[in-house]
Amino acid sequence: MALLLFASCSTAQVNSLAELMWQHRVLVIDNMTKAHMLLTSNKAAIEERDILWFVIDNDELISNAPFAISASLKQLLHALIKREASAVVLIGKDGGVKKTDNSLNLNVLFAVIDRMPMRRAEMAQQSLKQ
Repeated sequence: MALLLFASCSTAQVNSLAELMWQHRVLVIDNMTKAHMLLTSNKAAIEERDILWFVIDNDELISNAPFAISASLKQLLHALIKREASAVVLIGKDGGVKKTDNSLNLNVLFAVIDRMPMRRAEMAQQSLKQ
């Protein structure tokens, strides 16, 4: 079922953050040079934590999202950054803002995520499969 949801998500256009709830953690980054390179160089750790990232670079939006990003989602991401008055915003799978910061430190973000109850359950499930 989850695979089917992900597959349908990959061909559709996403219009809101609510559509990503319970499937992905969302990381929104505003105008940070080299953020894209840092994120892509940590691809495995990001995928393991179900993180979709969006880097806002002026009017451009760079992402690892496997779906089309609508204009309304772009506007929402811009508004989120402005509302939180922060350069980095982490949103949990439940849709709540979990961390804001003015710098991108993936080790700190990974630690925040790894302390989340849902993430702990995911890690326990992974260890049972091995």
